[in-house]
Amino acid sequence: VKLSRRATEPGQAKAWLDTVARIGSVSSAVRAEKEELGKLIPKDLAEMLIREFHGPIEQGVRGMYPAFCQATGQVQSPANQARWDALCDSLFSRFTEEVFSEV
Repeated sequence: VKLSRRATEPGQAKAWLDTVARIGSVSSAVRAEKEELGKLIPKDLAEMLIREFHGPIEQGVRGMYPAFCQATGQVQSPANQARWDALCDSLFSRFTEEVFSEV
């Protein structure tokens, strides 16, 4: 932090750039080591596993519409089904955005 604050001062940029380079190489080494130890997996594999896990949950929630209507006394109708589907779409699109969006 001290080096970053002084990086714009004359003669101080080299120390900051050297530190950033070391951090980058250490970070890469740590990532490679974690991958070798099986503590990190590729993003596409993680996405596939998460989708496989959440898929049945999503289908289960979407399929609860009849039980929801029965429990609350709501009449099953195409309009109510559409509202239910829209709520489910909103819920599960947020999951997708939070899990799979790039930061």
